[in-house]
Amino acid sequence: MTAVKITVVKRTLQSDVVEKLGGGSVKLCDVFREGQEFIGGFTMPEGFCAWAWADISKMVVSLLAGASFDKGFFEKWMKDGSSAVACCTDGFRPVIFKLERIETNDLIETAKADRPAPRDVYGSERWGEFSYSIPGLKSGAAYRLRLHFCEVYHQGPGKRRFDVYAGEKLELEDFDIVAEAGGPYKAIVRELDAVAGTDGRIALRFVKGLADNPKISAIEVYESGGAKSILAMNCGGGAHGNYAEDANFEGGNAAGA
Repeated sequence: MTAVKITVVKRTLQSDVVEKLGGGSVKLCDVFREGQEFIGGFTMPEGFCAWAWADISKMVVSLLAGASFDKGFFEKWMKDGSSAVACCTDGFRPVIFKLERIETNDLIETAKADRPAPRDVYGSERWGEFSYSIPGLKSGAAYRLRLHFCEVYHQGPGKRRFDVYAGEKLELEDFDIVAEAGGPYKAIVRELDAVAGTDGRIALRFVKGLADNPKISAIEVYESGGAKSILAMNCGGGAHGNYAEDANFEGGNAAGA
């Protein structure tokens, strides 16, 4: 998925203008600091200044849409066409930002996840309200499921909270990926036990909770006590390594690779 990294390049103070027109207490902006970084998309990043966001968001959206700031009217404007420079419109103390188009896959961290999937798997997802019906299992047999998650959209906790059911049993309640993983772009795995029905299937349901939509990046299925998965699936994406393409779902939307 594409995002924009926003870096605070410089805080400025127009001292001569402040001296002539200011009220005498104007100082450098204290909302930002040089070198501070944010990851932006179509919504304002967590902790960002609303005034500054209103000023630079159009350029952020342009980069998300594939605009290049080294061609046409902007020829030779930037060394790298996938980046841009913008600032807020505070006449006394404007802050200058560097905007860079990036791929969120490059930000994903898997090191702290228990037996994680390949990093690119976390760059895809099925989101919305949806269900999976996992086939080909032994009727009445117990299985261990490993659910893989990674938040690549929201930057802070509390922004996405949802429930996960295996059959009729609530397995994950009010699940908050960022809070559980310790931040965005961090892979996390949650395990649960389930028994296959008489039809040889296990049903998983992802249900809206208190904020936004459910999502998941991958599902693994193990026989109870087994050391090797009998199924690994890249939710919302195509086949990747030993992870099969997304299948046996109903509802929701696919995003990513």
